[in-house]
Formats: sequence, C-alpha cells, structure tokens
Amino acid sequence: MKRLLFVVVIAAGFLAGCSEDESNNIGGGQLPAKYIFVDDSTFSPIEVNLVNGGAVQFVNRTAVAHTLMSNDSNTFEIVLPPLMSVYFRPDTVISSAISLPYHCVEHPIKQGLITIQP
Repeated sequence: MKRLLFVVVIAAGFLAGCSEDESNNIGGGQLPAKYIFVDDSTFSPIEVNLVNGGAVQFVNRTAVAHTLMSNDSNTFEIVLPPLMSVYFRPDTVISSAISLPYHCVEHPIKQGLITIQP
C-alpha cells in the first residue's frame, strides 16, 4: 500500500511539473522571429525583414565580442559577448516601412540591414 501511494505521489509530481503556465505565454512570449548569425567576416543573413513588433536574436559564433550599432548611432547599440546571443526587439511602432542599416564597430566592413514593415 505504501508503495502504491509513493508511486501515485511521484506521478502527480511529474504531471504537475509538466503543466504550462499560460499567463506567461502571451502571444508566443519572446520567441524571436529571425536569427542573425555573426561570423568572422559577415552577418548571415545580411538582410532581415520584420513586421511591427518582430524581433531578432543576434548569435555570435566567434570567440571575440562584437558591438553592433545602427548606422545613425542612435537607434541601437548592442554588445554581443563571445559565443553568446542577444535578443533585440525594436521598440518603435511604425506606420510605414523603415530600414535600419547597422554595422559591427570592431569590423566596419561587416554590415547588415533590418527592414521593419507595419
């Protein structure tokens, strides 16, 4: 009898641990729509299209840090640690398409473009 009770309690614990908390998963949470990989000499892909509210996950596949900055130096500046990733969601709500050209501060030849559609 004790063995059966023990099995039931363990099974209930597993089932409770597998349930999903819906209150924290509004609209898919912060799952990025696009990935941009930072390699030694390029961004991949070079161009990314987002819709309003979309996001990018920058993934650094190198052993050195990179600073990603919008070409206007005002829209964003992201420090990307070695072999890490950073989530970025533009906080501007737009009514017409905009383009955000950006570059790597340490390697200015590395350039990319994020286009946001309304």
